[in-house]
Amino acid sequence: MTQQPQPHHTPSIFSRFRWGAPSISLLKFNLLLAVWLGVVLNYGFYEKIHQFTPYQGVKATGLLIATVLVIVAAYHLLLQWLNWRWNAKIMASIFIVVGGFSAYFVNSLGVVITPDQIQNMLQTDVREVRDLWSIRLIIWSTLLVIAPLSPK
Repeated sequence: MTQQPQPHHTPSIFSRFRWGAPSISLLKFNLLLAVWLGVVLNYGFYEKIHQFTPYQGVKATGLLIATVLVIVAAYHLLLQWLNWRWNAKIMASIFIVVGGFSAYFVNSLGVVITPDQIQNMLQTDVREVRDLWSIRLIIWSTLLVIAPLSPK
């Protein structure tokens, strides 16, 4: 009995590329999220720190870098406690949406978020919400909330 030659399967060029986002560990996912939340969404906070620091030059820059590192580390620690493989994307989405819109109102409107402000927000009617809409809110939402949530 003669064996028939097995057909040689050459992979297509497309099989070399992975479709979708690359798989990363939960630790790296949480670190990326912590950097996004700690650096990008707290930019206004860092401007205030820089404005009110009594230091000048290298000391002021050192204080700012240390502040950024502490905040990113705190976010990362919190995310390591809260995020598990099964809920990481849901929690990240919640943090990005809440953080993004909170950062908009803090940075653009100078709002200080307190329990009274949260209660006021929950009691806001449609007319007041319409007054808050602006082109700046749409741009902010698109770049800092929707873009990070969007798949490629």
